[in-house]
Amino acid sequence: MKPQTRPETPTDDLFRHRLENLIDTRHELVKLSELIDWDHFEIQWGATFCENGRPGIATRLIAGLHYLKHTYALSDEQVVRRWSENPYWQYFCGETYFQHELPLDPSSLTRWRQRLGDKGMESLLSATIDAAIQSKAVKSRHLKRVTVDSTVQEKAIAFPTDSRLYNRARERLVRLAKAHKRYEFGVKVSITTTNRSNLVVGAQSLPGRPYDGHTLGGALDQVTRLSGQRPERCYVDLGYRRHDVEDVVVFKARQKRGVTKSIRRELKRRNAIEPIIGHMKNDGLMHRNYLKGTQGDAINVILCGAGQNLRLILRHLRVFWHKIRPACICKPLLSLPRAA
Repeated sequence: MKPQTRPETPTDDLFRHRLENLIDTRHELVKLSELIDWDHFEIQWGATFCENGRPGIATRLIAGLHYLKHTYALSDEQVVRRWSENPYWQYFCGETYFQHELPLDPSSLTRWRQRLGDKGMESLLSATIDAAIQSKAVKSRHLKRVTVDSTVQEKAIAFPTDSRLYNRARERLVRLAKAHKRYEFGVKVSITTTNRSNLVVGAQSLPGRPYDGHTLGGALDQVTRLSGQRPERCYVDLGYRRHDVEDVVVFKARQKRGVTKSIRRELKRRNAIEPIIGHMKNDGLMHRNYLKGTQGDAINVILCGAGQNLRLILRHLRVFWHKIRPACICKPLLSLPRAA
């Protein structure tokens, strides 16, 4: 069922604090909330609701939480908890009074993303572009030419050859051996000193980082100690100089292409995208994707783009306010002429 619409003129409550009395209406989040067309989400997402059942969560709350999550690079749990502590965030999401309780369960954001899909999330991205034009952070002529570049969005899964998987498998096998010390299925399972020593080897050989060791030779030694087999082939980057491995065939990535004037000109334009991609990964949630499946990959990219746009708009509003504020404060007051 669709969310219930709130009355335009809410009744005053003497025992609750109105957000208008707690915040500065000149804050950049307040100005940003006025630039976004929230009613557009109601119309576009209205088809996803059923006719019967309890009323759904407010559409502006869902859209606002996704905006805040990808603007400040937070998880679903973090953005929900910080929402209950920040009056500016509550005002941004359409609240009238300050709320002390959590607005929803963090799992509701996951179900909403799965319900809308990447097509529904595109409306969040388009709304940020419209807000950027209204705030004059960008101009319409800047959108006539689009430069596209590809980057790597790391998935929050372990690679099959990651040495930590060997250690996890060894730990689970020993845990199962401790839980089943009797005869089962005709096989006798027992705890030996070898299993315990293997656990020590696994813990000591892991460097505690996503990659296997600091050098290629150290990485191959760790994989050999954990898996019991020596790799036959290894793929490395262009910077490798074959200084610590002799018994493994190493394949080096190579790429050759001719550079003309037109390509050099396009490369300059492409180089301007690299800092933006770096900000999307460092300041946003594009450094590691925690959403499930290929649909989660598309949704995360779209929302990361929306978060980057909102960060630019907020910075523009913040700089604009700091420029006009001293002029407003330092402006002398006009005095009335004294009576003769």
